[in-house]
Amino acid sequence: MANNLYEYIGACSNNELTIKSNVNIIGVGPLCQSYFGSKDDGDCFLVSLINVLGVYSTKLYKELYNDVLLIAIDNNYFSYSGVSSFNQFPFFKKAGKPYSLKANSTLLLFTSWKKIKKIIDDGTPIILSMYGSDGRGYYKAHSVTICGYREVEFREKTYNFLKVRDNWNTYTSYIDFNKLPKLSSCLFYYKKEKGER
Repeated sequence: MANNLYEYIGACSNNELTIKSNVNIIGVGPLCQSYFGSKDDGDCFLVSLINVLGVYSTKLYKELYNDVLLIAIDNNYFSYSGVSSFNQFPFFKKAGKPYSLKANSTLLLFTSWKKIKKIIDDGTPIILSMYGSDGRGYYKAHSVTICGYREVEFREKTYNFLKVRDNWNTYTSYIDFNKLPKLSSCLFYYKKEKGER
């Protein structure tokens, strides 16, 4: 389903759905792990991080990849296993420093749809690291970049979807927010104010 909302919801056509909101974050690229010479599942976090940093940086993606890879190696990164969940936040924090970005994190367990929408509405891309399945079994133990959201009404029920760059395809995919594992983490930056450490 990854990119077919209508099929996922069970609608026969677009005419059966009402789109209540549709938001995109400007500047999140359609990067794939294969662009950087690796198809290893372990690189999903690195590519998501490059997608996020690309919103704040003028560097080319390849330059960002080289910068991120150096930090990754310093943080016990192995391409076959990726960045461990314990190392993701320190790694994310270190990668944002050259751009004066302050790192934030939260677990979905403690986060509402309203809060995620607010972060996205502010134009802030988010790395979503899923620990478990996305509810359909399409993504398992995978990191993606949240680049927007869509709220859809069908037969008097509202569905909340995250728009993501999944690091495998160049098109936007969708994840049902309500089916995500609650121990999934969200990492995002905000710009530091002058004088803030």
